Amino acid sequence: SDLANKDYYCEVIEDEAQKMSDLIKKMTMLMQLEAGGGDPLLIERFDIAELVINLMNKNEIRFAQRGIHPIPPDPTPVYVWADDYLIENVLTNYLSNALNHVEDGGRVQMRIFPVDGGRVRVTVFNSGSTIPDEDLPRVWESFYKVDKARTREYGGTGIGLSVVAAIMKAHKMPFGVYNCHGDDGDGVEFFIELESR
Repeated sequence: SDLANKDYYCEVIEDEAQKMSDLIKKMTMLMQLEAGGGDPLLIERFDIAELVINLMNKNEIRFAQRGIHPIPPDPTPVYVWADDYLIENVLTNYLSNALNHVEDGGRVQMRIFPVDGGRVRVTVFNSGSTIPDEDLPRVWESFYKVDKARTREYGGTGIGLSVVAAIMKAHKMPFGVYNCHGDDGDGVEFFIELESR
């Protein structure tokens, strides 16, 4: 019916407007970070385990809809020094990236563990196909998409990971991605490191 069509188109328009608004926010944040202007980082001590678990809980419905097995980290508090708003943005990008690339019934795992230099590493793993090695260093470039055909399906803006790179550079902290090949299948793991002393 016309009414059903109208509702459908309204939803599509709302959805696109939301994506556009998110993109503009991300572009603005990226430009400010790259210019070194905008708000300086607001470094505070906060519990990264709580932030990660909350993010995973927020995505519960998405996990369930696709039969994905989420594996959250141990809930024991782990305190880090960083800008919690920006780090939440980084981990939201990583998690939605994982959700976009994991196969149905696959596994998404987030881990937190200590590394050298008084830092902790936070990782986001998704099972599924790996990224071609020659593409690995380029995933941080704005609008660089490894698999054009697949990216279009989930409507990614192609700017999430460049925002991640800008945020982590502003923190002067390591970040990266690598392919995993294990007995329980292949996958991709993204990581960041944060000061925890």
